[in-house]
Amino acid sequence: PEEFYSQYSGSTYDWNHFYPSIVEGIREVDRKTPILVSGMGWGAVSWLPYLEPSDDSHMVYMVHQYEPQDQYTHQELPANNGYPDEFDTDWDDEPDTFDRDWLDKSLSDIDDFKQEHGVPVSVNEFGVIRWVPNAADFMRDEMELFEQRGMNHALWTWDPEWEPWTQEVNEFNFRFGPDPKNATAVENDLQDVITDFWARNRIRPSSFVQGSRGSETKLLEGVTHWFYFIGDIPDDETIDKMVASDYDMLVLDFIPSVVDDEDYPMAEVIDQMHDTGKLVLAYIDIGEAEAYRVYWKDNWRVGNPTWIVGEDPDGWAENYPVAFWYDEWLEIWLADDGLLSTILEVGFDGVYLDWVEAYSDENVVEVARQDDVDPVQEMIWFVADIHEFVKSRCAECVVVAQNAAELVENDEYVEVIDALAQEQVWFDGGADNEPEGDCPLPRTDDDIDSDAYYDSLPPICQDQFDEYSESTLHVSSEEYLHYLNIARQKGFPVFTVDYALEPENVAWVYQTSRNLGFIPFVSNRGLDMYLEPVP
Repeated sequence: PEEFYSQYSGSTYDWNHFYPSIVEGIREVDRKTPILVSGMGWGAVSWLPYLEPSDDSHMVYMVHQYEPQDQYTHQELPANNGYPDEFDTDWDDEPDTFDRDWLDKSLSDIDDFKQEHGVPVSVNEFGVIRWVPNAADFMRDEMELFEQRGMNHALWTWDPEWEPWTQEVNEFNFRFGPDPKNATAVENDLQDVITDFWARNRIRPSSFVQGSRGSETKLLEGVTHWFYFIGDIPDDETIDKMVASDYDMLVLDFIPSVVDDEDYPMAEVIDQMHDTGKLVLAYIDIGEAEAYRVYWKDNWRVGNPTWIVGEDPDGWAENYPVAFWYDEWLEIWLADDGLLSTILEVGFDGVYLDWVEAYSDENVVEVARQDDVDPVQEMIWFVADIHEFVKSRCAECVVVAQNAAELVENDEYVEVIDALAQEQVWFDGGADNEPEGDCPLPRTDDDIDSDAYYDSLPPICQDQFDEYSESTLHVSSEEYLHYLNIARQKGFPVFTVDYALEPENVAWVYQTSRNLGFIPFVSNRGLDMYLEPVP
């Protein structure tokens, strides 16, 4: 490598000159998926020091480790060199001691690279021909050295299903044991060493998401009762009740973002709630522009600016879906002096994101088509940006996403939220609190838009059903529960929000939601009244 780079560094022969362009191309469509990059020389450890790391924060650098390859790991028959042993490992015609210390020193370039650049390094190929002398001892020491360095490691073995191949080319099939002539699985020491190390792996596809939930999720998992109040400015009596209550978590509007209420003492209110050990989250609408917020300009309307794309589909006044990927909208939230920064400065313990489902609004979808963007992916990236912003300023703060429960099937999405909330799982109301609640959703998909379901609705709920063909009364509880159960299986706290005032409906929701492992809250559709915790 030294000779190569002294002659070709910076030329088109140089991988450092080429691979950043590939990374840049990938990042145009995918900003988060880790990219693995090795150095030249088939990824040999000795070439790693010459690899120039990218500025990209989601990179893993990798090596292949087969040294000493010709003299030991890939010996042809007859295989004479063992482990430990003495033989020439570096082609200088002088014998070397080949043992655990030799292996440890051979990996020192990895240690130096990690220390210098502060980046992860993995071993993405290593292995040994199964019949070399003392292969099990060699493998045990090598894997132990990887483990000591905290390195992920992937063993090389290739045994495709095509039997004519596996019967003839099986040097690295450790299942076949040390006999070169054997081509069937047998118990052997090399296999035992490998499987012993693999058994240490506690992170598997079935447990990865739950295993990666941080301390912030554990904090949320302690929440058994929560309160949601955003429809009005709470008076002193309501605040006193919240402070004195047994609620573990409160979701409140960021009132200083409302026009004419910029001087509201939000920090003082939050401090009072913190004094009684409560988590306090800020409600924010990330998918709609709200005309009563301080960011709204006098000349704004649908179509001006172009990213305000329509009226609220459920009839909420002064709420307008937006093409949320536009820079001007992103700046409102993510600028250094934007709303998220102010929210965290006053002491909120995180954010509660509403209208994540904006990607499915028909007007948003049409603008996305015109802009040639995927609105689902853009929303995932937007939530990821919010998550990164919040965590960079408050590592313990949480990001709770409301609605769009179907996104929990997306691995990229579940990495950037700490909990899921879902409105109207069983009961809903109407825009601007008309009706206040007690409109039951269809229980099953078969009930959707059926005559029997429609006839069961109170007249005021039938009006809601008729006026808004895309409303939640045309979606089933069964559909919501499908995704909420996936969220629970992935280790997420799930908060349900239903709109009902009839005592029997309220009691039924609390019991049903809790039986499913969720944390329920039931109020009026306007979310503007105080209610005592339900035991």
